[in-house]
Amino acid sequence: MAGIRLADFNTLDELIRAMEYSGYSVKKDGEKFKGPVLNERHFRRMEKFDGDVGKFRSWIFDLEVALGSIDSELGKVVKALLRENIPDPSEANMDQNLDQETQDKYSTELYGVICGLTSGEAKKIVRSISEKHNMQCGFSALVALNNRFDARTPGNLLTAVMAAMSPPAVKQTAGIPKAILDWEEKLNALGNIHNETISENIKMGILISMLPKEYQDLCFGIGGVSGAKPVYSDIRDKVVNMANHKITLCTPTPMDLDALTHAKEAHEWGDIWNYGPPGMNWEEPHGSGTVNQYNQYEIDSMVNGKGGG
Repeated sequence: MAGIRLADFNTLDELIRAMEYSGYSVKKDGEKFKGPVLNERHFRRMEKFDGDVGKFRSWIFDLEVALGSIDSELGKVVKALLRENIPDPSEANMDQNLDQETQDKYSTELYGVICGLTSGEAKKIVRSISEKHNMQCGFSALVALNNRFDARTPGNLLTAVMAAMSPPAVKQTAGIPKAILDWEEKLNALGNIHNETISENIKMGILISMLPKEYQDLCFGIGGVSGAKPVYSDIRDKVVNMANHKITLCTPTPMDLDALTHAKEAHEWGDIWNYGPPGMNWEEPHGSGTVNQYNQYEIDSMVNGKGGG
């Protein structure tokens, strides 16, 4: 410990403060070792992002969920950061959008996590943060990835608006619940990415236009008797419930195969299949030497006959 002499200190506390001031890490009695906050085990189930634009939103969602499971505030910070328009992920811009405590606690570890979860073109963008800006900031890496693979351009906005305003028509009842779910995901993407929302009345009109005619008639009748103004959520719930009910009614039910299962365990087929007109015995009685009342020819005649005598 160059520059520190024990004779210069009267108490142990003074020595500890001097060592910490000089850059030494002092482990106090009873203090536990602090490992990384963003442990890699929380991200083992995530797939690496290789630069496929179509998979970026799904990958970002999984990352936000994983970060939120560690620290809910961190998940909110990342989600809010990616909604901001930050063209240059430099250190100065990060300081304007993030508090210093969050950066000091997570920045470096988050950079290591993102390095392990990227490959190909995406990995080059993450590496450029260290080479260009001379820092290892995970928040800057996320902003750079977001600018490259989820850019908010007029073309992307037009595509998102058309997807939300013109969903494909549904022809069969079985496809209604999934079609509504897919369409609402596009509405949410339009709001989350481009900060654009569609009014409740427009949503109601789009929903009715994508349904089969019988469901359109159902929607037109909602609120007509009571005079109450229909609401989008009410119409959506009624349509989904009706579709699920019809799907349940049309779903085939399995046959009762208990007799077949039991027959495999029986010692004689007659234990299960000894059915017939009252008083008729189709097999020999167990434990007796008597013969059947009817032979095979007579049995076949009775089973296959059409009532002729």
